[in-house]
Amino acid sequence: MASRGKSKGRSRRKKIRLRSLALGLLVGGGLLFALLSLFFLSGRPSKPVAYNEPSSRAVSSKKQNLKGDQGAIKPPRKEARAGHTREGSESAPKVAIIIDDMGFDADLARAFLELKPPLTLSVLPMAPHAKTIAREAVGRGTEVLLHLPMEPKESNGEDPGAGTLLAKMGEEEFVETLNGHLSRIPGIKGVNNHMGSLLTEKEDRMALLFKELKKRHLFFVDSRTTPQTVASRVAAEMRMPVASRSVFLDHELSQEAMKAQWERTLALARELGYAVVIAHPHRETLVFLREHLRALRSEVRIVRVADIVN
Repeated sequence: MASRGKSKGRSRRKKIRLRSLALGLLVGGGLLFALLSLFFLSGRPSKPVAYNEPSSRAVSSKKQNLKGDQGAIKPPRKEARAGHTREGSESAPKVAIIIDDMGFDADLARAFLELKPPLTLSVLPMAPHAKTIAREAVGRGTEVLLHLPMEPKESNGEDPGAGTLLAKMGEEEFVETLNGHLSRIPGIKGVNNHMGSLLTEKEDRMALLFKELKKRHLFFVDSRTTPQTVASRVAAEMRMPVASRSVFLDHELSQEAMKAQWERTLALARELGYAVVIAHPHRETLVFLREHLRALRSEVRIVRVADIVN
């Protein structure tokens, strides 16, 4: 009886140990599985970001291109046009600035050539430094005009100067004088009149002038020294490229007067889309342009006269 009881006790203890071992293996296996799961999950690399844009931007999966353009971002829409025109904008009005009477002071001419953006120089053919200034300007890529002496209505009893085109000249003398001036200044793109309040009122003289200019593919700028000028009308009849002066900048040399003309230039440019300004090689004008050109460029495009004529 005693041995049977001992046998039953050993059997019971053995079952308890087996149950404990099984439970231990089960718990240990569970802990091991949990640890391995945590290890693999923490070591897994993160998914790459598909879009280089703010997370608030939703992209429909139906619009994605599966051939490699997935995540491509369309260009942003253009901003609405502001009231202020940016410098260099193609929509800005054009302004051409001509500096007349060049040829007497080479250093002053170089100072005008240094202005940015470049202006147009109009050179008097009989001036002592005319060729030098014209060559330097052309070498810098600056537009050059011939400032052609033409007969005024009144000269206060003075000779209008050697080489002036006169209404009384015969056709041969007129053309010879004109061609002499045209060949004297290198690299010119066009012509504008110096004086000329009498000659620009004569249809036959302007027609003769334009006939010669057309042969050389040159344009004409009417300086408008008289309100009775016929230059634009004759040019239109002959299909001659022409422009007309809008404003004289420095008829008065005070900074206040030039500022008023400047504002007038801007108003005309906004209204018509362009303006042609004529100024002269004065120290006061140079100072004014140095100070105001940058501000002007924020509202208009400074261009060559050819860009307006054409």
